[in-house]
Amino acid sequence: MPEGARELSQDFWRPAQAPRIGLDSVLSSACCSNCGTELAIGARFCHVCGLNREPLPAPGSRLGQWTDLSRIVLALNHAREKVGLNLVSFVLLLLGGGCVLAALLTGAIERPATVLQWQAVQTWCIEWMLGAIAALLAALLLRKPSA
Repeated sequence: MPEGARELSQDFWRPAQAPRIGLDSVLSSACCSNCGTELAIGARFCHVCGLNREPLPAPGSRLGQWTDLSRIVLALNHAREKVGLNLVSFVLLLLGGGCVLAALLTGAIERPATVLQWQAVQTWCIEWMLGAIAALLAALLLRKPSA
């Protein structure tokens, strides 16, 4: 039996269209990555092999990070509703808290060696505290009036 005939005898089980690997298959998700079959528009699964077109995200993947980010946003929205502030006031409240934290950390981390360096650190702390006061006052002024 010729060698080419032996190879042809096992072609019956292969998919009709060979899977495309390369830039075209990355840019176009119109073919199944498992069997190479063209997928129907809007299909979530391959109708030939049953492969999930949109697999679940891995815990460390970017899509998994977006779901973690959405959980954080939902938690912040719940806290905002619990405090009773509108979005602008809540963001300014968080910004003011961040400025207070930055002022405290600046004073704790920086260890000046000279009087001039000490004055610079104190100026930074004062600037952070002024930012916190401005943000907290704006949060108070822009909060929704109580009914």
